[in-house]
Amino acid sequence: MKLSILMPVFNEADTVEVVVKRLLDVPYPCDVELVIVDDGSSDGTATLLAGIDDPRVSVHTHPVNRGKGAAIRTAAAAATGTHVVMCDADLEYSPEDLPALLRPVLEGEAEVVYGTRSFSSHTAFSFWF
Repeated sequence: MKLSILMPVFNEADTVEVVVKRLLDVPYPCDVELVIVDDGSSDGTATLLAGIDDPRVSVHTHPVNRGKGAAIRTAAAAATGTHVVMCDADLEYSPEDLPALLRPVLEGEAEVVYGTRSFSSHTAFSFWF
């Protein structure tokens, strides 16, 4: 199994380095690649991404902003893993949670796993999910 982490990026200079470091520091139970697509950032994000020196990371660039969907499609086309997960560059999700999401797949209990923030933090909404 190889996990491809797809990360669309647009003007995330404030958080992108921290997110990339945290993603790469996670002890994954499998091989991993991080596929970043800079979707036409104009805030210095591209310069920060150019400084990443890790063989697990590939950076792709849209010269102009084409939208998150286009960035995801570009990342998916470049991915070489057997499994895929999305991770935004704004720290919306905790990279450290990824191994827990992989566990059911690795143990043969599931083919697909979906994560949600709703069950743990919004108990009033949990009933409806």
